[in-house]
Amino acid sequence: MKIKLDTEIVEIYWGHIRALAIKGINIDEVPYSYRTSCSIKINDKVVFSSYAYCSKKDQFSKKKGRKISLTRALEFFVEKEVRKIIWQEYFKQWKIISKRIK
Repeated sequence: MKIKLDTEIVEIYWGHIRALAIKGINIDEVPYSYRTSCSIKINDKVVFSSYAYCSKKDQFSKKKGRKISLTRALEFFVEKEVRKIIWQEYFKQWKIISKRIK
């Protein structure tokens, strides 16, 4: 997702990984089944990253993982207006994507 803020370009990327797919990990020692990562780049430089973990007891949801990880990443943005713009763009783009899926 790309957003233009004044003179800066903000890009947000998500990744989803199942714990079983991580090499060298013993699944019995990990308290989660899936992990969603969110990275925020400003002018081509990663400035924030965050994660959302899905418990083994819960049903994994990419949508929920994206929201949680984005919320955590945006905690670093001090300006409330910037967070507001990013969330508006997120929901606008999500509506476009969900229409294509149906």
